[in-house]
Amino acid sequence: MFSYKLTQPLPIFSIFIETNRFMIEKLVRFVFFILFCTQLTAQTTDLSIVAQAQSTAGAAVSQVEIFKDFQYIVTIINSGNAVSNAAFQITMDDDLQNLMLSSITSQNNIGGATIAGGFNLSTTNVLTGSVLSLPTDSSVEIKIEVAAPSVVGGIAIDAIISPPSGTTDTNTSNNQSLISIDVIDVDINFP
Repeated sequence: MFSYKLTQPLPIFSIFIETNRFMIEKLVRFVFFILFCTQLTAQTTDLSIVAQAQSTAGAAVSQVEIFKDFQYIVTIINSGNAVSNAAFQITMDDDLQNLMLSSITSQNNIGGATIAGGFNLSTTNVLTGSVLSLPTDSSVEIKIEVAAPSVVGGIAIDAIISPPSGTTDTNTSNNQSLISIDVIDVDINFP
């Protein structure tokens, strides 16, 4: 068998390396600099949001009678690194009654989270706002008090949380919560 043992670099590679050594060193430094800067500026977190429908007494409901008062509780949770200015959007049915900014409050901020604020309610029942500070393992609730529509059917709420610009959410599967409940007729019993 024939074998050849390379003990020295081929002459053509030696010439290339020697003539471009300075450029190769600059390129390697530049690549390390870019990688280092990317590490410094990249931030990650894990935000999640959960929507629930409840009676005014706080019991979970899957149906509500027409015109009946009830509430949505939307919980925003941070299981990742601390973030500032996480934005949320909550879309509700147009048929809901008594939905006004005065019936929306922030409550139960835990773990150093600030209350949700900057509420803006559009004419199409889309609520937007933000949470100024969400430290690691913190949460805050948004309570939305409403009355059921005057017609029988189904209603839904779609809540979405988004990390601030420059922050990557490591688990986006829990950044949206969509629930629906049934609106039923009132039972009338005649003696």
